[in-house]
Amino acid sequence: MTDTVTLELPHELAESARTIAERTNRRVEDVLLEWLDRAVADVPISLLPDDKVLALCDLRMSDEQQEELSDLLGRQREGTLDSAGRARLVALMSLYRGGMVRKAEALKVAVGGVRTEGPMAPDIPLSGQRPAEYVFARHVQQKLAEIEETEARAEKPVAAE
Repeated sequence: MTDTVTLELPHELAESARTIAERTNRRVEDVLLEWLDRAVADVPISLLPDDKVLALCDLRMSDEQQEELSDLLGRQREGTLDSAGRARLVALMSLYRGGMVRKAEALKVAVGGVRTEGPMAPDIPLSGQRPAEYVFARHVQQKLAEIEETEARAEKPVAAE
């Protein structure tokens, strides 16, 4: 599902998007969408919910990306890396570094403990709650009766034979 949004962009931003679109043989809209996706992905970690912060602490490249990076680094070391390979290596290294920075920021936030600033979690509505069931009430009554019976026996004098 998509929504149509009309934006007025500063001239410099629109020009940058057009230039990149031309160089990469893409539509300007696709370049701008990519930029927006990146901006959303780069939300400050301190604003994320705890489960998202913890997920970022475990962030790592996919196995395929790690294997490709390792292969490209090996080819670079051997001097057999062509220009397309170099471009891909630069892209993967950038992805790797960005991921490591993001992971480090997440660890810093996670180690910082529970957030005490900002909005609190909303209250849970109790309008649909079910009535309380006192499942132990019968057991408590039974034990109290046993205690009273034991105390009553202890107070009665034992008849001599």
